[in-house]
Amino acid sequence: MARTSETGILLYAQGDAFSDGSFDLRSFELVITNYRMIVDHLLPLAIGQKTLTDRVKNDVKYKVEVNEGSVEIILNFILENHELLIAAAVSDGGNQLASVISKLINGVVDLRRALTTILQAGLKPTIHIDQSIHLDKSVTYDIKTGNINLTNPQFIIGADSTKSALDRLINGIDGSNISEIDLNHQKLRTKLTTKDREITGSQKEELATQIEVVGRLDMAAITSHRAHIITGNSRYPVTWDESLRPKIKQFFDTEGIVFKVRPVIDHRQFKDEPIGFHVLDCWSPQTQMHV
Repeated sequence: MARTSETGILLYAQGDAFSDGSFDLRSFELVITNYRMIVDHLLPLAIGQKTLTDRVKNDVKYKVEVNEGSVEIILNFILENHELLIAAAVSDGGNQLASVISKLINGVVDLRRALTTILQAGLKPTIHIDQSIHLDKSVTYDIKTGNINLTNPQFIIGADSTKSALDRLINGIDGSNISEIDLNHQKLRTKLTTKDREITGSQKEELATQIEVVGRLDMAAITSHRAHIITGNSRYPVTWDESLRPKIKQFFDTEGIVFKVRPVIDHRQFKDEPIGFHVLDCWSPQTQMHV
């Protein structure tokens, strides 16, 4: 019978790292830290806020139990602030909030699994939102068309915001020290195993589109063809071919340089924004004006 909690979200991690009544500190820290970060990212979605405030953090209390061969962490939500209770649409001080967040966790994991399956089939995923109550599952997909259907648009936001923490949590499951991790609330169970490593990481593609970006080249490793472009308030990793190295060295750490680039996207993310660029050429507008 699967371990669960009627009032909170139970995290259950099993493996050699938690045997003989003690636990490996690094494995325990990996589980605890990334579990907390996942919940921290999903909690604002559940209560209708943009970010996690210190006020909300103080309303979350932990109950931890360590049993032989496993670690069990029960996260109960204690909400006493009247405004937060209304925002979260709960009346029991936090138990319903555990249900909302556990559904978000389950939906995020299912969405990332569906995305990976579609990408592995060589298809371009297309996401549709259908909030009809008649649907049996919160995430479904069609392997023939690449369509992914969601009952909650917050799964997309949650998948992006929790990606780093969920990746670390999943990649920590090595089959021995940590053999599996469950995130359970009542009858809803989200089980993570070594097989889920295939949903982590990135699937990058350099687009054929060429655009111009104005900014400054920073933190350059010239010989390895890697650096960052700082433009506006954004910072993007960039690469270039060996033939461009003389120009890169010439304009390193100089403001207002124009870079002709190809955008690099990650198909495992749910944003339309590029995650980086491949530089094709660069020049100073001032130099061209004097020509």
